[in-house]
Amino acid sequence: MTARAFYLVICDRPGEGPIIYETMVAWMDRATVTRHISEGQYRNPVRVIEFVPVAGTCRDATHEFLTGTDP
Repeated sequence: MTARAFYLVICDRPGEGPIIYETMVAWMDRATVTRHISEGQYRNPVRVIEFVPVAGTCRDATHEFLTGTDP
């Protein structure tokens, strides 16, 4: 099994708080999440979390998505 990274987008819903929209696992890769954010498919994204289940790691990748930099 490869150490694939998945990205989860946390959005803020005014009056309700943080929310995670349901999505397909196939759409949780870096390129697709970046495209969906730039297309406005996420409303008010406030955090992007990267997790790699095989490695047992999880980290905040928000800055990279906001600045367009690679890890």
